Amino acid sequence: MIPGFSNSTPLWTESGNLPAVSWVVPSATVSDHSPARVSAGQSYVMSLINVVAQSHDGGGFHNHVAPMR
Repeated sequence: MIPGFSNSTPLWTESGNLPAVSWVVPSATVSDHSPARVSAGQSYVMSLINVVAQSHDGGGFHNHVAPMR
């Protein structure tokens, strides 16, 4: 594995912080590229967005806490 890279499993199983910039490279079955189904890729992306939006790093937009002013 390339230093600084990891598979997506830790995103779901570990608590903590992501780096300031994170690249998510999906598996072939949810990549939005042929022969994968576009709907599977869209569901995968939405699941990632929901995880971030519901975390303390979501910026308050999808959170019960209003953003700081």
